[in-house]
Amino acid sequence: MHRFFEWASASSTQPRVSRSCSTVAETRAAAQVELLETLLATLGATSDFQPSRRDYTRQTQSRIVKSAEDYVLAHIGDRLYVTDLCKAQE
Repeated sequence: MHRFFEWASASSTQPRVSRSCSTVAETRAAAQVELLETLLATLGATSDFQPSRRDYTRQTQSRIVKSAEDYVLAHIGDRLYVTDLCKAQE
């Protein structure tokens, strides 16, 4: 990600597009290609990323909330109790 920010700051101060581009469309296309190549290289460098314990906790909490929401929406008009929501998690 650091390389992407370096590229972005450099590209905002210095035009890096080749002089062989003669039209605005060619210049824009060359800039887009360069941006995508840099972005893909940056994403490729992050393959060793490991989510933190906090990330796993948030994912688990999100799944629990989603399950409870689905249960409530499926039982609109019914009386709902905490035990019903707990059973929905099983």
